[in-house]
Amino acid sequence: MGKAAKSFLLLCSVIFLAAASLHAAWVQNGIPIGSETYDQRMPKAVSDGADGAIFVWRDYRSAAPGSGIYVQRVDGWGSVIWTTNGIPLYTGFISYGAPEIASDGAGGAIVIWGDDRSGSIDLYAQRIDAAGTMQWTAGGVSICAAATDQTNFKIISDVTGGAIIAWQDNRSGNADIYAQKIDANGGVQWTANGVAICTNSFEQNEPCLTTDGLGGAIVAWDDHRGGPSDIYAQMIGAGGAVAWTANGRVICNAVNAQQSQCIVSDDAGGAIMAWSDYRNSADWLIYAQRIDRSGSIDWTSNGVLVNTTVTDMWHPAIASDGWNGAIITWAQIVGLDQDIYAQRIGYLGYREWNAGGNVVCAATGVQDYPVLVADGDRGAVVAWQDYRPGVYRDIYAQKLLSDGLPDWSTNGVAACSVANDQVRVCIASDGVGGAIFAWEDYRSGSSADVYAQRIERNGYWGYPAPTITSVLDVPLDQGGHVTVTWKKSRLETIMAVVIDRYSVWRMIPSAQLEALLASGAKGADPTMLDGASVKPVYYISKASGAAAGWELLEYVEATVSEAYSAQAATLFDSTAADPGLHHFMVMAHGTDHFTFWESQPDSGCSIDNILPSEPPNFSAVQSFDPIGLILSWGYGKIAALADDDFSHYALYRGMSSDFTPGPGNCLYEGPDKTYFDDDWRWDSGFYYKLSAIDIHGNESTFGLVGPDDVTEAETPKTPAATYLTQNVPNPFNPSTTIQFGLAAQGRMTISIYDVSGRLVRTLVDGPRSAGLYKETWDGRDSNGHAVASGVYFYRLRAGTFSETKKMVLTR
Repeated sequence: MGKAAKSFLLLCSVIFLAAASLHAAWVQNGIPIGSETYDQRMPKAVSDGADGAIFVWRDYRSAAPGSGIYVQRVDGWGSVIWTTNGIPLYTGFISYGAPEIASDGAGGAIVIWGDDRSGSIDLYAQRIDAAGTMQWTAGGVSICAAATDQTNFKIISDVTGGAIIAWQDNRSGNADIYAQKIDANGGVQWTANGVAICTNSFEQNEPCLTTDGLGGAIVAWDDHRGGPSDIYAQMIGAGGAVAWTANGRVICNAVNAQQSQCIVSDDAGGAIMAWSDYRNSADWLIYAQRIDRSGSIDWTSNGVLVNTTVTDMWHPAIASDGWNGAIITWAQIVGLDQDIYAQRIGYLGYREWNAGGNVVCAATGVQDYPVLVADGDRGAVVAWQDYRPGVYRDIYAQKLLSDGLPDWSTNGVAACSVANDQVRVCIASDGVGGAIFAWEDYRSGSSADVYAQRIERNGYWGYPAPTITSVLDVPLDQGGHVTVTWKKSRLETIMAVVIDRYSVWRMIPSAQLEALLASGAKGADPTMLDGASVKPVYYISKASGAAAGWELLEYVEATVSEAYSAQAATLFDSTAADPGLHHFMVMAHGTDHFTFWESQPDSGCSIDNILPSEPPNFSAVQSFDPIGLILSWGYGKIAALADDDFSHYALYRGMSSDFTPGPGNCLYEGPDKTYFDDDWRWDSGFYYKLSAIDIHGNESTFGLVGPDDVTEAETPKTPAATYLTQNVPNPFNPSTTIQFGLAAQGRMTISIYDVSGRLVRTLVDGPRSAGLYKETWDGRDSNGHAVASGVYFYRLRAGTFSETKKMVLTR
């Protein structure tokens, strides 16, 4: 194995050890996000756009009377990405409400909070990027510092990297609604301290907002201008101008109170709102309304009834159904219990599911405070706070398909069911049909912590994929293969056969995959793979957060082993010029063939561990015409018969049999099987070493030729052409030999000059016959005096031939 390959193998080992520590970390009942001393409370969550989530919460770890704001990011595998227990976003005094969070569209988030640094509650915002670095002014950018308090704030992304914030504002002496936009660089875009959305003389409370799709927002609130609260809304454009009737467009002003409003985009520039409604004077019901971009009401005046059952319903939450409609969930009184229900309202305002709503959870006890997020396939994931008799409040979740049927276990799956209370659940999409939740957790018994859990698309906690433990070179082979080893999916047990096979995949560039698919290659749906013989099959995965292309290599049958391995082919090996990293993924397939889970990718390289054979028949023969040494060896280009990864030969020259071959003494690198050394003379003392090198940089053992191994060829009578060789030795002290050959009889001279061009001595001057000659210069001038150390030149003139060479005398 070459030195470069050895070094890279060591580097790969370090990478693999580091990668192992980053493998999936979800555990049953959740992982701690913030579990410092004292309380961590009121978490909120947003997707990071890469299958993970970013969380923000109020944190009391400083034991101050107020609290600070901390943030944390977790990936889809359950690995905490930022500093353990969170990064401090703001550590000043905060005494009001929960912080709110929105995506920045680049893997980070924008957070808003209200704090008391000026003596009243003002609004501040901060952006944190995907790496956990604050992007704006320390302490946050001021959103509104108007007199008195700004409360009940909400935030959404503005689709260009910034955010829009709406809040309840008391600067006029009664509650009004204001809004502000901030760009990705922290620059406030609208009127200082916010644009007035509604300043009617009566109270306006609890704003909520959604995007208009063009950089603006639609804001809704409950409004007391008519006595009991009604629902109003207003659009504000990207430039900060309100678009509808001054002080808002009425959404519902039916008798009695309407409140607890929520809102979602209709994906067509308008919005759909839902709220709790007391118009029948006996029960709180849930109503909904759609308003288009122009401010026109699309459905029945004062809204459509979401659930025809007449009983108290509250705490509505809403998400898009992906078809210009919405899915709405709420808590509902049923006998002595409280359950969770849901309904889908289509874009025309009709109930799409059961008239009385579809059951999300009807377990005994109280289920309350539902939240939901779209699943990306016209359904939704719902989570709630669950108080089943005999237990504390726990966190449960359910997935509803587009037809309203529950996809997971009846009455939901437990995200967390440990001792003591778990409350205030929040939710973010995991991007692939499941969700990530966070909540306020009292399992420690002494204080609140923030925990998180993922329920993946099939209803299992965490992510029950196999875990690649290593991708290592296959030892003692010619390269081209690695061994992928993985730990089984936790769902593969003797008691419950959920997994029946695994498949091994190698990553290919997405652009290459797209070209393959465009040319007719087969694209794989993992739910359709039958485990039969492997054919060229390709798959685009988004499980790792960004689209990656994969090529199917092999199936491995599940046998309830703790670990599995398979040899996987690589496209090229590690070399000194290219580390040769390949990424691999293992997929676990359910027995129903409709479920599958992709492992976290891991990488490794293959290495050619076998040295090429030493070149045979290495020999050296003296040459007289011209003067020098002919080195030759066997194999030549037919080396491929013995070493199919042969690249070239390397020839080195030194002054002893134990010299170390290296770049400084390499005479030749190439595929030929001969080399002529015109520097060689019988008295030079040269030794030669020869090796073969393969395409991966591995070098064979060395063949050796020394002075005693040189054989003498038949001496020619005359050379084919006149020549002059380099003196030997050079440098020299006290004498050196100059060899030359004359192709024809004639007068010739050999003269020696110093560096200034002055003649030092004429060594030969006279006629000579054609033949081979050598002369010795003893380092003396024409007067017999020893000359000084330095550079000298000697010149041969013979007929029209003239050549000069340099030599060095050292005293």
